[in-house]
Amino acid sequence: MATRNIFDYTLATGAGSQTINVPLEHDISSAQALRLDLSLTAAATDVGDTLDIRFQESPDDGTTWDTRARFEQFLGNATVSAGAPERRTLVMHARTQTSTGESAYEGSGSAGASDLAAGTVLNGPFLPQNRPGYVTQPGTVVRQGRYRFNIAVVDGNSNGNFGGNIRAWSDTPEWNAVAAP
Repeated sequence: MATRNIFDYTLATGAGSQTINVPLEHDISSAQALRLDLSLTAAATDVGDTLDIRFQESPDDGTTWDTRARFEQFLGNATVSAGAPERRTLVMHARTQTSTGESAYEGSGSAGASDLAAGTVLNGPFLPQNRPGYVTQPGTVVRQGRYRFNIAVVDGNSNGNFGGNIRAWSDTPEWNAVAAP
């Protein structure tokens, strides 16, 4: 089955430590595989600055988030540019044969669990995307979905910037996009 782009996000963090959560609103429950591509074209200026990007799934509608894929961590002194980007690809397979150890695990969002190691994925079926709920916070409405990209930046002296692009590719049909109410 052919794949198509279901997510395209321009990464531009700006200065300072921050966490950015970007929802993936496409229903990937029928996907056989999900390909995640990261192209880093700008990095902060200090070796102590870091960028961590995780693909996460919520089994309980946004209360906890389990990491399903995690890119390798980038340091702020990475030598990258638009002409010479640093590129990474992660592929998760929904219908793959798993060993006994892989078929029983504690989700990374659990109280006693640890996060996935950088550069790894957790294969297995994808949960169905619930119709996004809306949670009102003072002055804003936050859309809650089943999947998200969690982008964490550590910038000790607030002088950095990470930039690039994150894309997701899937073999799901076009009609699997979740419509807003």
